[in-house]
Amino acid sequence: TSCADGSCFLAVTAPDRIAVVSIYALIKLLHLRHPGVPLEVVANRCDDDVAHRTVASLTEACEKFLGRPVDFAGAVPDDPNFASALSAGLSAVDAAAGSPAADALRAIGARIAPTHPTGGHALL
Repeated sequence: TSCADGSCFLAVTAPDRIAVVSIYALIKLLHLRHPGVPLEVVANRCDDDVAHRTVASLTEACEKFLGRPVDFAGAVPDDPNFASALSAGLSAVDAAAGSPAADALRAIGARIAPTHPTGGHALL
């Protein structure tokens, strides 16, 4: 399953229980209304290990109770420097320069977003 053709639902969760339960409820609703739509999940504000464990537990529940696969889209690390730069008055574009979180988002976007005819990505 891939979001590369533009017909995918991309969910974003954090590694805490409330966020995971909320995303599961959203996935369940999506499954009831649009069962054939591929689904990928991004784990936000955590390292790769925590992200994989978070999405693995979500995948296990989705496969067990809904019979639907959930693919791992990627991890976005916590980046306190980005928030500090914004608070200091930098624009989001300037704050993102060199940000590990921004780099991770760009990598996820490049993989899942269809390429636009102008050579860029449709979602970036």
